[in-house]
Amino acid sequence: MAGEILTLLRSQLNEMTPQVQTAARFILERPQDVMLLSMRELASAAGVSHSTIMRLSEWLGLDGYAALRQIFISSFREGVVVATTDSSTPEKSGEEGKAPALIASSIKDLAADKAQSQLAEATGQLMKARKIVVVGSAQETPVIGHARQLFQALGSRVQTPDQFQAADATEEGVCLLVISLRPHGPKPKDAVRLARRLGVPSLAITDSPNALVAKMADISVIFRPASIALNIPSLTPAIAAIEAITSIWRRNAG
Repeated sequence: MAGEILTLLRSQLNEMTPQVQTAARFILERPQDVMLLSMRELASAAGVSHSTIMRLSEWLGLDGYAALRQIFISSFREGVVVATTDSSTPEKSGEEGKAPALIASSIKDLAADKAQSQLAEATGQLMKARKIVVVGSAQETPVIGHARQLFQALGSRVQTPDQFQAADATEEGVCLLVISLRPHGPKPKDAVRLARRLGVPSLAITDSPNALVAKMADISVIFRPASIALNIPSLTPAIAAIEAITSIWRRNAG
């Protein structure tokens, strides 16, 4: 699993070429980015070429970056928090130091009976839609991109506009899905308000039952908030919710 890969990277850093070592250090410092970013995005963030990321994946004995990414996604989905420990790194205090436990708790929320019911209801609504419109603020962009990829793979038409407008709902069978994490930007709120006025079914994935989108959407999937740093929410629980919906979708579709 992902934890074993991180342990291997840490123990073998000195055996790597400088560029591969740079990529490995980045993954050790920000393991959650492996599941959130494409190979080119991760390479850019780490300051290396995408071929370096490929070489690192092959060094681990994997069939490319897609295999590496899937291992990390599976670990987060199963509630296994990917974190590294290094005696040379001082322990962080406050919210950032608690991030692994908070992320794990958020993911476990999705396994509760209430959340499972919400996920099943949301899946049913999405399966009926002729077009799914996914909206969020800038911080939720990786979640939106992941949702688009998964829903399209299931055969759905997916639209991800910067803002939800009346023109996006001119045809029948439109369903709005908003992703809203703290501090809850205005775009998801505006989208749900407009959907209600237009009579468009709306779903919300959010980290607060008190968020406006949770109160206004027809169906809400809610988990407790988790942050990876001050004022930076973890995207992992929202991605887990999307993946849970697609898993239920595949099961229901037979």
